[in-house]
Formats: sequence, C-alpha cells, structure tokens
Amino acid sequence: MKAALGEHNHEGPGIRQVTSGYMTYVLPDKTVYAPGDFFFESGDINHTVFNKTDTPMVHVLFEILPVNLNGPSLIPVRHH
Repeated sequence: MKAALGEHNHEGPGIRQVTSGYMTYVLPDKTVYAPGDFFFESGDINHTVFNKTDTPMVHVLFEILPVNLNGPSLIPVRHH
C-alpha cells in the first residue's frame, strides 16, 4: 500500500491519530508515526504524507474548521 499525498495544508488545525500502519510525515522535518501515536497539526503549514510500507496506514483526523466552509479542508499547494 505504498502511497503519497502531495504537498498540502488545511483550512483549520486539528489532532491526528494513527490507528494502523506507519505514517511518514514531512513538515519540513520528517517524523514517522506508529499505531496509537497522536499529533497536532496547525493546518496552515505545508506538509506531505507518505506510507513507505506495504501495510495499509489508517489515521483519524479531528479538525476545527470554519463554520462557513463549503468543500474539502485539504488545500493542495500550487507551485509556480
């Protein structure tokens, strides 16, 4: 299940928890989160996420979003 989510940020901050597998999180430093790990994401900082293993990675996101948000909370970074 190797996969990557390109550089992005979010509309709001939140807490994440990895429930299975391993998440390689680059913000800009690299951190590997394992099952049971929690971390806080401010939402306004560009980052990328990878699953560099053959094991599926699952995580739960709790985000604090603007009440008037109409659409996804993930914002892809556009490089010029």
